[in-house]
Amino acid sequence: MTFSIIPVFTIVLLVGLCVYTWITRDKDDNAGDYNNMDRSATWLYLAGTYTATLVSAVGMVGLPGQSYTTGYMYGLANWGSTIGLMLSALFFGPQIRKFGKTTVAEFFQFRFDSKAFRLIVAIITVLGTGAYFVSQTIGAAVILETIVGIPFNTTVIIVVVIVAYLALVGGAKTVTVTDTILFCVIAVALGVVFAPTVIGVAGGLPAMKILAGTTPEFLKLGGLANAPFGTMVGFIMLWALGIGAAPVNLSRAFLAKSNREWLKGMMVAFCVTVFMIWSVHSAAAYGRLINPDLTSGSQVMPWLALNAVPKAIGLAGVLGLVAACVSTADTQLLVIAQSSALDIWGHIKPDLDAKVAQKRTRIMVAIFAVAGAILSLGNSTFVVAFGNFGSSVFAAAFFPILTTALFNKRVTKAAAMVSMIVGIACDFVLHVIPMTMGMAWGTVSYLPYGIHPVIWSTAAAYIALFVVTALTKPTKQEIAAFDHAMAVQEPIDPNLSDSHMIKIAVGLLVFGAIFFAFVLYLSTCCVA
Repeated sequence: MTFSIIPVFTIVLLVGLCVYTWITRDKDDNAGDYNNMDRSATWLYLAGTYTATLVSAVGMVGLPGQSYTTGYMYGLANWGSTIGLMLSALFFGPQIRKFGKTTVAEFFQFRFDSKAFRLIVAIITVLGTGAYFVSQTIGAAVILETIVGIPFNTTVIIVVVIVAYLALVGGAKTVTVTDTILFCVIAVALGVVFAPTVIGVAGGLPAMKILAGTTPEFLKLGGLANAPFGTMVGFIMLWALGIGAAPVNLSRAFLAKSNREWLKGMMVAFCVTVFMIWSVHSAAAYGRLINPDLTSGSQVMPWLALNAVPKAIGLAGVLGLVAACVSTADTQLLVIAQSSALDIWGHIKPDLDAKVAQKRTRIMVAIFAVAGAILSLGNSTFVVAFGNFGSSVFAAAFFPILTTALFNKRVTKAAAMVSMIVGIACDFVLHVIPMTMGMAWGTVSYLPYGIHPVIWSTAAAYIALFVVTALTKPTKQEIAAFDHAMAVQEPIDPNLSDSHMIKIAVGLLVFGAIFFAFVLYLSTCCVA
């Protein structure tokens, strides 16, 4: 089967690149279009780029691998990212968009009237998103290695070249269009075609009942690892807070034509993401019934595509997996490059010429593509580790500030700065301590009740923020910036009022809660 898929797979990739080049031909190469689509994205593009970025290598390769190796619910419980998605949709996105900026760091500068703050936020953005980018590169390379059979390090280079090409050619607009196309491929190929076929081949619910009888731990929340409840809650919060506060996700709001388009797009993204999470994790867990002997959980999805289903279905699975990785990596690479060029390089050597800034961004795309390749080489098992680190950084550094400074003018620059430093320092220390005990980086079992470091560090960041806010007062410039942004009003759509949109959003939250409860029942009680 491998030899039959390789030519088709290669042709699809080449045709995809040709189509992409055709889409971007003869375009007006202006900086606004390259950086944020001139704020013209409609709900379809927003849903496409956000979902394609969210269902990444970590989501479609790494975390499903945990559903395979450790337990059905163990993998699903890691997906607090749907909570993060709704936080972005209902709270952060509409507010941050009012400030009319290009990067999250630029927003922080305007909010707190501080260039130094922008520089620090930009550095954190590059480090955290860089960890995400490496995890996507590794995930895509693992897929290609399994499918094509060439060495992992070679596939790393192939992936980076493709992703860098996508980011270099067209910037935000072309990446968003491509993400939307890949979003459709991911949803149909993985969620509708591939995952249900794998479940059917494995024997469906009756087969899972047999596994539950012989290995009941596989269906429990803590899985075969018997992880404490605090650890599982920590994983959920890690992804909920990290995804909600990640600049690569928040920056999608800067593309939106209006807040209403943003909210509609996020509603669609939420519905598709919830379905995708369940179907792909289910396929990975059922994969254990087909082949329980894989040495790495990250291999389960590509292995199933190659060996467990008909050729056409396998090709659909392969294309969906690669689309998930590439669609995330190109967006992340572009965000890293923008933060480096516009926020860090722009701080060191300011230049008001938009064309110069655009050229800087393209230079940084190339530089970080090379850096990502170097960090990925030889690290084929670190898909989840790098992704977890990126989420942890953003949760501890940005989440407390976003939940307060976006809505309350009393939050001062000093409070935000101290909160960010305390959060990152605590998170880093708690991740490093296990290494002094002879355990792996990020081990959580040594902490009380196994609660993940992100909860401790985020709590510490909140405490620091509230204490310093109580001891300081905002400057007139900070208050003026906040009042100016909050005064921004957009045209009202008479056919879709704010109250109507809020009702729809609340309805989706209720739907998500009911659906997840059904998944818990179907995945545990029903087979116990």
